[in-house]
Amino acid sequence: MVSTKHKKIYDKIFKDPITPIDWPKIESMLVALGAEVEETKGSGVSFFLNNVQANFHRPHPGNEAKRYVVKKLREFLTAAQVRFDSDDGGN
Repeated sequence: MVSTKHKKIYDKIFKDPITPIDWPKIESMLVALGAEVEETKGSGVSFFLNNVQANFHRPHPGNEAKRYVVKKLREFLTAAQVRFDSDDGGN
C-alpha cells in the first residue's frame, strides 16, 4: 500500500535541486508501488514495474542515493508511467 511517506519520497526524487535520499526508503516506495525486486550480483538490485526494468547498485558505504542514482530513478519512474494523483494517492 502506498502511503504519504512514499509520496514524499516520490516528490523528493523529482525535486530540484537533487538532494541525497535514503535508499531503504526508495526501495520501500518502489515495492509499495508494486515493483518486483530481484537481487543481483553483489550490491546490485533490479526493479520491474509496469513492464519496465531498472538496475541499481545499493549505496555503500552509507545509505544515501547519489545524484546520478536519483536521476536514473526519475527516468525509471517516468518510463514506468508512475504518477501520484492528489485524489488517489497512488500510481
